[in-house]
Amino acid sequence: CLRHATDEIIVHAELGTGRLESIIRTLTAARLPIGLAINPREPVELIASELSKVQSVQVMTVLAGKQAQPFLPEQLFKIADLRSRYPNLKLAVDGGINLTTIHSLAPFRPDRVVVGSFLKPGPDLAGRWEQLQRLARL
Repeated sequence: CLRHATDEIIVHAELGTGRLESIIRTLTAARLPIGLAINPREPVELIASELSKVQSVQVMTVLAGKQAQPFLPEQLFKIADLRSRYPNLKLAVDGGINLTTIHSLAPFRPDRVVVGSFLKPGPDLAGRWEQLQRLARL
């Protein structure tokens, strides 16, 4: 992917500090924007030493690996912590996003929301998309 146009490469933080540092160095040398994804079981402290070197953090609000999992509301504390401690860092939220859970994110103003199974093909896909967009702007 280093030879192709890429807006951002998101790396899961669970790779471990040593591997993460190496990947960040490589991507920085290639002048690629870097994001770190952090799973629900991992504390913000796992990535704190790397946050000055990346452009974004993607907070997983489901356990990675299977679509259509329920939103984990306890991750709102992690989102709040990141937003307050690192106000200039772009913040993304990934997992369990729907018309109900989008409201709980509003106070934290994420820069990006990753939506999967809520937008699965089916009746009124365009309508669901429009509703989600409208709610995201509130």
